[in-house]
Amino acid sequence: MHIDLEVTYTPRYPEEAPEFVIRKKRDITELQVEDLQEHMRTLIEQNLGSSMAYSVVEAVKEWLTDHSQRMHDKMVARISTLQQRRAEVAEERVIEREERLRREAEAGARAEQLAREEKLRLGTPVTRE
Repeated sequence: MHIDLEVTYTPRYPEEAPEFVIRKKRDITELQVEDLQEHMRTLIEQNLGSSMAYSVVEAVKEWLTDHSQRMHDKMVARISTLQQRRAEVAEERVIEREERLRREAEAGARAEQLAREEKLRLGTPVTRE
């Protein structure tokens, strides 16, 4: 997550809040931007009357770090789940292949057994001279 945060001080700062504007955004959704702006408004309200710019900027950095870590953790969990599912699918395919080969081998063995039984039933052909 990356943002460019522009801070414009008013003549009455710190009695009046500076203007914080998020300019450039990268790897952050609009919903996350709204959440961050709400977080900033809360901090500004709590610190009105005292120097707050540094505190707000530090809180924004902390918010970005925290949310980036959460996104990273979610991605890692998703990747792990996908890898596990792929391994399960691969294992299922191996089991299915082994089962198919076993059935084919059994069918081949049955065909050979039937051929032997048929040969026994017919006996050895005799040629008359």
